[in-house]
Amino acid sequence: MDQFDKIINEIWQDYDKDKSGYLDKKETLQFVKETLEMAGQSYHMMSNQKFEELFKIVDASHDNKLSKKEMKVFILKIV
Repeated sequence: MDQFDKIINEIWQDYDKDKSGYLDKKETLQFVKETLEMAGQSYHMMSNQKFEELFKIVDASHDNKLSKKEMKVFILKIV
């Protein structure tokens, strides 16, 4: 397991509140808000519209939730 996989697993431990194995839109938004806050930035740096657009692009299965594989893509797009 590489470092990126470890980070994804930590995200799942912290944000997959319903233990579904996926992050739904609400859980993903919470991750984004808290991550930006830890980086010293406000969530307002990413508008709701930009979040929605990015989520839609990354949600390859179009099921309104992100798999770990989709989350890797999401993170790479916001970094």
